[in-house]
Amino acid sequence: MGTEARARLSLGGLVVVIWFAFGQVFGEGPYAGPTLVACLLGGALAFAGGRLGLRPVTTFALSTIGLLWYLVLIFQAGRSFYGLPDPDSLGALGSAMARAYRHASVDYAPVPVRPGYVALTIIGLWVTAAWAEVATFRWRQPLLAAIPAIGLLCMILVVGTGTGATLLVMVFLAALLTFWALESADRLGTWGRWVGARANRTVTHAPSMFSRVARRMAVSSIAAAIVVPLMLPSLGSGLVGWQTGLGGNAGASEGGRAATVDPLVRLAPTLVSQSDQTLFTVTADRAAYWRLVSLTEFDGETWRARPAARVAAENGVIDSPQPEDPEAVEIVGQSYDLIGLGGSYIPAASTPFAVEMESNFERNVSSHPETADLSYNGELENLTYTVQSSLPLINYRQLRGAGPGAADPSYILVPETVRAEVTAIATEWTAGAKTAGQALIAIQQRLRGFEYRLPTEAQIAEEARAGAASAPYLLRFLTEIKAGYCQQFSTAFALLARSLGIPARVSVGFLPGTADALGQTYTVRGTDAHAWPEVYLERWGWVPFEPTPRGEAGVPDYTLTPVQAAANFQRPDAAIFDPSNRVDGSDPRLGDVGEAGGTSPDRRGEARRRAVASERWAAAFERILVVSLVLGGLWFLAIPSLKMWRVRRRYARADGPRALIAAAFGHFEAMATARGDRRSPAESPSSYAARIAAATTISRPRALRLAHLHEAGEYSAEPPESATVREAKALVRDLRAELWRRSSWWTRFGALWSLKGLGDH
Repeated sequence: MGTEARARLSLGGLVVVIWFAFGQVFGEGPYAGPTLVACLLGGALAFAGGRLGLRPVTTFALSTIGLLWYLVLIFQAGRSFYGLPDPDSLGALGSAMARAYRHASVDYAPVPVRPGYVALTIIGLWVTAAWAEVATFRWRQPLLAAIPAIGLLCMILVVGTGTGATLLVMVFLAALLTFWALESADRLGTWGRWVGARANRTVTHAPSMFSRVARRMAVSSIAAAIVVPLMLPSLGSGLVGWQTGLGGNAGASEGGRAATVDPLVRLAPTLVSQSDQTLFTVTADRAAYWRLVSLTEFDGETWRARPAARVAAENGVIDSPQPEDPEAVEIVGQSYDLIGLGGSYIPAASTPFAVEMESNFERNVSSHPETADLSYNGELENLTYTVQSSLPLINYRQLRGAGPGAADPSYILVPETVRAEVTAIATEWTAGAKTAGQALIAIQQRLRGFEYRLPTEAQIAEEARAGAASAPYLLRFLTEIKAGYCQQFSTAFALLARSLGIPARVSVGFLPGTADALGQTYTVRGTDAHAWPEVYLERWGWVPFEPTPRGEAGVPDYTLTPVQAAANFQRPDAAIFDPSNRVDGSDPRLGDVGEAGGTSPDRRGEARRRAVASERWAAAFERILVVSLVLGGLWFLAIPSLKMWRVRRRYARADGPRALIAAAFGHFEAMATARGDRRSPAESPSSYAARIAAATTISRPRALRLAHLHEAGEYSAEPPESATVREAKALVRDLRAELWRRSSWWTRFGALWSLKGLGDH
């Protein structure tokens, strides 16, 4: 293998390391195949442009066309013009990438394999491979060639999961330095041979010059590794949003774009921007909270979900923790039609245990093993699905006698900075309570006596100034401010419950929304985004409470006395969580998710078709991959077969001894040409044979003897004898075996499958 081939292979290894590193960004999904093929195609087109003598600008232009064609074939083949990119397919592709960028404000690694994310990754890897090929072997600038790869790695380290990051950096640096070293060796080799200081000593490279180049490369790589990560965060919050999980506020949406809900709950007040945009509709057996995610860890300022490997919903079954007593829960069916919801979480009433989608796409659903919140590995736009959930079936009398369940000790943790004060407040508020249920009812009643108020910028600024020199915000909220919105109320309730030894968490999602005339289908908008606390009780599992005195947030009837529940039922915006508030009067434990209807069949069918279309890109790539593998297999079979056929045809078409000897020498010439040693038009057979023998270390006498027989047969007056023909054929066989035996595996590969020599006659 020559020095250029080694340098090109090392460059390919560097790009493959970057491709492998994207495993830190993506979750499980079909992203690896399309992105790996993008690396190969991007480098191959740039290589072909160099071989054809095209200018770099022309090479990049053709590579861009190939990139767009590849993206359209995978993601928008149905919109293309017979497989060719057109404005419609390119516009749809741009929309998918724009949606992915908006999702990046709330997605965090490992992100779902959205088509937009995969398309952006394909572009990055394609550009990296093409740029590296041109910069290395056309411009001879290996430092420029490595800049895109270094930038991608820095981005991955910023937004990725961080798992094995140290090993990843070590592998990348090893690949990078190997590439630079081999490229330098190739470049220095093209400058000729160096004569050393000692007499009669010739060396291939200049050690002093190589050392200077290596030192400059090392300094440049260290500088790039320091500077590039510092520059990345300035590109926008969308990039770092994958890692931090910070994004837009609940329900924020403009211009009809998909709205995302921040999966974090913060104690300190922040601006809340809620849109009236419709996010989804749900047809359900009864109203409930439509949960996105449950948060279990509180650091004194923010609630977060506990990190855990998500579990795929195999055959639509969700591995969720269920209460041991089947009589303590009711089965509630829901059918969702997502319209404007973004992010990766999908709503479901807690706690889901089964999901069903069109075309078995529930395989793209995964759940948290502890909280059973659901996420979807794909586009949420126009997604439809059905869910079965088990909700606690509890009444006021049962709640008053309920005790705390046995949960992980982390569910009763309270920050040390406020533990004593919060415990004192909880003890005061629940004086006289004999059970956990009675204490929880008392805490909810006390908090609902506070004021519901969304903060303004002036209030947030004032609170920031006051909070710097005063007690923690939670204590001031409970004793002085006594006003806030759902994030403060749910946090206060959960921590007060925890201080009494009752397991508690905070959930994020939506209120039931606006019901239709029949009370079956609920329209949920951005303004319905909400956070509420849940506590773990010994028989019923996780039970939601509603401490926020928000008009739209009705009080669960199981927390009210019969008299209060009767009065609460008369309010049009309340009594929405009453398990008996069902439209069909059926047994609440017999709900069938398949019977939940109410959405127009035509509309649901169209939505399902769109959901299926959003997943077709993976199937499209699989078809392209199968076709490519078939064509590649045909190539590997056809090229050696064609070369063998041409040799046999040369002998078969020989009509005499002279032609047979010429065919034998032509066979030798074809073998040498396949290795890359083409015969010059002005080169005699003897000169050519001598040059090939010197270059390949095959037997010089045999090669020269074959050339002599060919020349004698061409120019002698008498035709060669049969023995001479047999000798020529034997010489070719011996030279072929010797040439194959003394060639490297790389040379053998080229001799078998290279196109060199096929155009010769």
